[in-house]
Amino acid sequence: MKAFLLALAGLAIATAFWHRLAPDVSLGASAFTANGELVTSYLHSGIRTQFSGDGKATDVLAINEAERREGSDETALNGIQFFSESRDGSQWHIDSHSGLFFEDANELFLQDGVRIFEATRKGTINTESMWLLIDKKRAIGSRDVILTNPDSRTVGTGFELDLVTDIATLRGRVKTDYE
Repeated sequence: MKAFLLALAGLAIATAFWHRLAPDVSLGASAFTANGELVTSYLHSGIRTQFSGDGKATDVLAINEAERREGSDETALNGIQFFSESRDGSQWHIDSHSGLFFEDANELFLQDGVRIFEATRKGTINTESMWLLIDKKRAIGSRDVILTNPDSRTVGTGFELDLVTDIATLRGRVKTDYE
């Protein structure tokens, strides 16, 4: 009986000692929670490729980081690059510092500086933010925009761009300077 009581006392002392040395595992803020929202997925350096029916890559989305929070229908992206090719073979390269991807609609909202580069004619469109409708292969922006090519510079307060037909339309207070 004496041995049983000594073993019980030893177990109680060991348990108390264990709890005192154990690290705090409270569910406070961490790298995976912010404002009480749980990060459900995180990606570092990813590439998403869409293919046509004949197996040719039609669009490529490359990102540095992606993060999706619990209960959200959007994914926050950083370091965004989007590549697409038109019917006539013109290559489009769109990059942005950050944005939001809406997977169900297959749309990107790009922000914090957006650059659209068309490699064949060496045209560039710069704007602060825009929508990229991936399935429709269209870009739409309602912020100030600057379209430059080797012999002109055009400014406006919005634009639409068809990535299939290579037609860009600037809207609102459009002005062109020729060099």
